[in-house]
Amino acid sequence: MKNKFIIILVLGVFAGPQLFSQPSLKPFVVASSGGYYTSAAGSLSATVAEMTMVQTFSAASNFLTQGFQQPGEWYASVKEDKPTNGINTYPNPNNGKFCFVVNSQQKGSAVINVYDILGRKTVSEKMNLNPGINSTSIDIRGSAIGIYLLEYLFTYENGRKEAKVIKINLAY
Repeated sequence: MKNKFIIILVLGVFAGPQLFSQPSLKPFVVASSGGYYTSAAGSLSATVAEMTMVQTFSAASNFLTQGFQQPGEWYASVKEDKPTNGINTYPNPNNGKFCFVVNSQQKGSAVINVYDILGRKTVSEKMNLNPGINSTSIDIRGSAIGIYLLEYLFTYENGRKEAKVIKINLAY
């Protein structure tokens, strides 16, 4: 009985780490977007809509892999407000040509800038506004399908300024 215990103990001490080591296991990412980055300090694996961090330590025949995966949904977005203060765009979504309408209470001037989602200015137009309904047609046809931000900057005759951002959906 004593000999069996010693043999099992010796086998467990020497064979145990060999049974549970992962020398051939490497982290990888299967996703449409993301990547795997590694350096001497550790590794980072990321995919769209989730974040993964894995770090592996090794010494002789022992490996320790630790990490975490963020299951929560983290995303950047632009709040889509309902048209207010007499400012509207239609149609939205559109094919790249849309109408921008302002129901102005006072006389003034406006600058309309359209930016792509990366912040690059696509179009910039100036408007002189009179009291009542003012409209202009904006054409960004030929631009890539996606989300665009329309920035409306209004300057009243007395110098007071107003700004508004509207999300534009470009879909062919």
